[in-house]
Amino acid sequence: RERATENVADVARDPLFGLDVGVTSAPGMLRIVNNLGDLRGTARGLTIGGDTNRVLITGNVELSGGVFRYKGHQFQLEPGTAEFREGTEWFPWLEVTMFTDVGTRDEDYRVTLNATGRLDNPSVTSGAEPFLTEADINSLLLFGLTQEELERAELRDLVGSALGAAAGTYGESA
Repeated sequence: RERATENVADVARDPLFGLDVGVTSAPGMLRIVNNLGDLRGTARGLTIGGDTNRVLITGNVELSGGVFRYKGHQFQLEPGTAEFREGTEWFPWLEVTMFTDVGTRDEDYRVTLNATGRLDNPSVTSGAEPFLTEADINSLLLFGLTQEELERAELRDLVGSALGAAAGTYGESA
């Protein structure tokens, strides 16, 4: 039974073949499309090496633009870098900035996210113009409202529900 559930990837095998692929692109002609976005850039010294047991990517991608989807919003990617360092396998080190415009009933905001560090655990900082706290930025991205607007909306809903309940009670007793 243990053998039936053994992870095939954990079994030591001789590699089927080695890899040594160099990727170079004309400026802005590298395109990466997946479920997270549609990115454009330039490959600089990008190498796919190793073997079928362990694929290693090294080199740089200079990101020139594109779209990144996050929390239901389309963020526009500004120029940045993705560096595949020796030994980090699939996870590049990022230095990217992206922005999206989000409007509420009261105000229009430009939300900016900066991500630095390894892709699997980046440090992300946020900002907004006009200024919002980090809590307001998260609220805006998740609910489309700042915390104050959300509190006002909840209060209106609460008052509306109370009035509706009171009207229902009044109608039942009349």
